[in-house]
Amino acid sequence: MSNDEVVHVYVDAACAGDPGKCGLGVFLKHPSGDVERFSLPSHLTHIHAAEFAALKAGMDLAISRGYTHARFFTDSQLVDQSVHDGKVKNQVYKPYLHDILLLSIEFRLFIVSWISNARNKEADHLAKQAIHKQLET
Repeated sequence: MSNDEVVHVYVDAACAGDPGKCGLGVFLKHPSGDVERFSLPSHLTHIHAAEFAALKAGMDLAISRGYTHARFFTDSQLVDQSVHDGKVKNQVYKPYLHDILLLSIEFRLFIVSWISNARNKEADHLAKQAIHKQLET
């Protein structure tokens, strides 16, 4: 893999209630066409915080695979707008955004794009799987 290749990372969060148990979904589409799917439990209980956590999880996974060029897709308008603006209105989310912005310097190319729920079904499914796993235990 060349570090200049762009990985596409689809991220989403789901919660069983708000507040409620949350799960994170990360779908990596490698430049080769190979994919990886991650269904991750979360200690968070609010959907917006979990959406930020899903983006950070996707970033961590891309970095751990050696990517320096990444495009991230989220269906959270809050996360997308906050990353682009570099700020959040609700200070509760400031630490999450801070972590994301700090981590973003690890990338030579870092793009976050909003997509519709319909285009993010794979990550959504993975996030919901993570909730079901937690509820079963």
